[in-house]
Amino acid sequence: MAIDWSSLSLDLICIIALKLETFEDFIYFSVVCRSWNHASFLIKHQWRASSVVPWLLLTENTNEDHKSVREIFNLENNKCYKFNLSEVAETRCWGSVHGWVVMVDRDLNVQLFNPITKALICFLCAMPLCPYADNEEHQFHDYEDYIGWFLSFCLQKFIVITISPVEFVIVVLYDWQGWLLLGMATHHGQR
Repeated sequence: MAIDWSSLSLDLICIIALKLETFEDFIYFSVVCRSWNHASFLIKHQWRASSVVPWLLLTENTNEDHKSVREIFNLENNKCYKFNLSEVAETRCWGSVHGWVVMVDRDLNVQLFNPITKALICFLCAMPLCPYADNEEHQFHDYEDYIGWFLSFCLQKFIVITISPVEFVIVVLYDWQGWLLLGMATHHGQR
């Protein structure tokens, strides 16, 4: 008699999913069937890979038709995986801890994003800009030109400090007059 794996109880499927050790196993698990995908969605904030080798989010695709497709490189098995990540299109990304990527969009919204689980944490802090009018080193055609420069050259580093699995502190380092921005977020929103 054949076993219908999709009919396992949701609680049992979640327990099994939490025991998975690698990103690949978690991804493969989530595409087996709808009930397993649902379980993966429910536990994605709790699940942690046991592997300590980081995955690398490669640079943005320059093909206009595929801006949302990004490649993630696995150092352990030397493989690239293509992901449809519409969340990172038109953003500047910085690597971070525990699978999170710091993203800043053209409106200067700061977010933490996990490209594997698609979890997203939005920060409600306003990011101060470098002085637009006082910048004599660069001539900007318009505000969009200025924002592009700001994202490319002023924002140097994002440091993500993990307080607990659901609580983070983000420190933004600017290369303009020593500015420093400190924000804090949880999976439940700004604190």
